Amino acid sequence: MLKRVITAVIWLPIVYITIMQKHKLPFTLLLTMLTFFGLLEYFRLFFNKFLSSSKTNLEISILTILGSLFFAYFSLEHPWKNINFLNFYEMIILFLLLYSTIILFKYNNIFEMLCRCLIVLVGWLYIPGLLLYIIKIHHLPNGALLTLFLVSIIFLYDTGAYFVGLKLGKRKLIINVSPNKTIEGTIGGFFFSLLGGSVFWYYLFPQYSLGGLLLTVFLTAFFAQIGDLIESMFKRFVGVKDTGKMFYGHGGALDRLDSVLTGSFIFYLSYHIFL
Repeated sequence: MLKRVITAVIWLPIVYITIMQKHKLPFTLLLTMLTFFGLLEYFRLFFNKFLSSSKTNLEISILTILGSLFFAYFSLEHPWKNINFLNFYEMIILFLLLYSTIILFKYNNIFEMLCRCLIVLVGWLYIPGLLLYIIKIHHLPNGALLTLFLVSIIFLYDTGAYFVGLKLGKRKLIINVSPNKTIEGTIGGFFFSLLGGSVFWYYLFPQYSLGGLLLTVFLTAFFAQIGDLIESMFKRFVGVKDTGKMFYGHGGALDRLDSVLTGSFIFYLSYHIFL
């Protein structure tokens, strides 16, 4: 518990300050750093699980740096409100074609060839691909407040789920994926996030309908939880408790990003549909 509190005290002000900065660069740099460490953890997990080559560390480093550079480029190079996501996916396809050509001539093992291509494709779509939607949110009208709102929804859900589950949790949610999560904790998470959403609506977003905003909150919290469970599934499949040690008491960058990745994507869609 103390470790979690210490980490929150350090990182929450950093996240708040970078989000609320008038200039967009600090927030983009923070996300690029998280993208780098998230990709590094992801590639280490799956390359070490499936591949036996002694040169995987160099390969992991190159793939991590390239993925982070792609994220930074498509966050910074294009006009803020008109980021062309199609070009991001075109870049991934182009690189995968080149990467596939190299490994076809370098490796003899068909399984390793397929694993490499799938691991890279999923990793780049999953981490920088989804994280770009936070950039899109950050550059909407009232984007800084909307980004703060998104982060608050996820934080409130996690906090509510943790404390309610700790005190009242009895029935397991999905025991074979995440044995510590409970149905009671999930209900508590939804309650905290919806309550927080109502406060945001009253003080900061009265221009939106309450029903549309709360539906956005519910969907964001729900799919943020799904993102958390997906990452838990990855970890159980690979056989690790945490993806890394970047955040004291919380695990690695990917452990902190898991719910944000899916939550930001759903928030962005819900904003355009319901708000």
